[in-house]
Amino acid sequence: MYYTLLYVITIMKPTRNVEIGETPRIGHSTCQKEDVPMIRALVVDDEKLARKGFIAMVPWEQFQIDIIGEAANGKIALEFMQQHEVDLLFVDLTMPIMSGLELMKAVGERFPSARMVVLTCHQDFDYIQEALRLGAVDYIVKTQLDTENFEEIFTRIVNRYHNEKVHVSSAARTLHQKAVHYSLLVDVSACAGQSNAFPRELNKTEHVFEIVGGTWLFRMESGHVFDSDIRPFIANHENWIWADIEQINEESVTEICRAVCAIAPKQIYYGFQPGQKIGLLTLLTLGSADQEHTAAWAELEAKWSEMNWIYEDRVYHSMIGELAELRPHRDTIMKLIEEHLVYWFSFIEGGELNDLLERKSNLYFWYQTTAWLEAFRRAVHKKTQQYPYSSDNIIVVMKAVRLIHESDDYDFNRDELAAKLLISGSYFSRCFKDIVGIAYSEYSKGLRLKKAVLLVESTNLPIYVIAEKTGFQDEKYFSRVFFKQFGRNPQEHRKQFGLRSGRV
Repeated sequence: MYYTLLYVITIMKPTRNVEIGETPRIGHSTCQKEDVPMIRALVVDDEKLARKGFIAMVPWEQFQIDIIGEAANGKIALEFMQQHEVDLLFVDLTMPIMSGLELMKAVGERFPSARMVVLTCHQDFDYIQEALRLGAVDYIVKTQLDTENFEEIFTRIVNRYHNEKVHVSSAARTLHQKAVHYSLLVDVSACAGQSNAFPRELNKTEHVFEIVGGTWLFRMESGHVFDSDIRPFIANHENWIWADIEQINEESVTEICRAVCAIAPKQIYYGFQPGQKIGLLTLLTLGSADQEHTAAWAELEAKWSEMNWIYEDRVYHSMIGELAELRPHRDTIMKLIEEHLVYWFSFIEGGELNDLLERKSNLYFWYQTTAWLEAFRRAVHKKTQQYPYSSDNIIVVMKAVRLIHESDDYDFNRDELAAKLLISGSYFSRCFKDIVGIAYSEYSKGLRLKKAVLLVESTNLPIYVIAEKTGFQDEKYFSRVFFKQFGRNPQEHRKQFGLRSGRV
């Protein structure tokens, strides 16, 4: 059975274990691990075939979930919840007698710690907003639910269930012990230099502190957990999130702000999942060493620069796993992309690659980054299929382009470069022209001219020194090439566009 689904993920605190149904249905745990209790789940959907099909098609035991009951509407589900333990609730939004949204509201009132997984055929964002307002903490849109999606969807649900269970109990202990608690309102686009001012829709009191651009610390009295204006605001604004802070060692607001600056960006980048708008952060990891300076990181950086991962799935998945384990800062990963992948866009243009180039600066989370890298790989595979060369040869040419751009002296000898890349000079020239679309000599000369123009305009260096620095034979040859390209010699160009021209 295939049908369109929208998952809005939230988790419900367990109480007692029994079963329910349109008629009572008993479920039994058959594969429970000794240290991990089965998650007792209830499915609420008025469409019997859809409900039965959903229950039948998912390998629940694989995910340590036990379907202990099913109900045809929200009223029956609420009656069951008053008597029985349910750890996880799957609920459809459109039902008679009591809709899914009405059920969510009732659960929020009667069971304030409850969270749910919502099933619906509606993809209208109004439903998503309302579900978030009523207690949903996350949503994922799926066009089809089938066996290929099970592992991803239900592993994520189970992981969030266990994480939420730990966080809720820990947060409850913290709030019980402390008179105040802290939360963050974050504009994640600030990490790419696109931060906004504090939202006018929200009330900025004396208990709201701006930490850095795009991040505000909320100091709240115990019992005041979530402003009613904040949830709909973050639901309506794509790049805004909310994070409650738990496990705080620091006492003063200044110390908390300092810890947030050091720790929160990385936790947000790696911790938030697709569609998630609300999360939990801990400030107890301050002082943990950055991984960018370790031997493991140096080895991983070398693998990245080899670029074999662009074509080899095994290498790619291994490298992504290592990156996720080392958890480098977002800026570090963006630097890798900028230094090693940006040159692919300079000559492999069109279609998806153009879209990827525009999206590159909007990678605010790790899941977005990995999705972008996978899309980049697919686009490169599709674009380079037209070339009569192996992936190894294409990568060799890309390494050559990178080495040319990274060179300090701009003296690009073709044969020396080819030898460095373990390829003959003549074959290298043919590959380069076919892949890049221009002869190696013309490409390197154009790059040298760009550097020369920059030096002519921004420095007072003698022209002969600039010629030497950019790999030209002598000043006269350089001047001829310059004149042919720009219609004026270097001296005239400096008078018109140089430091003393007033244009720089």
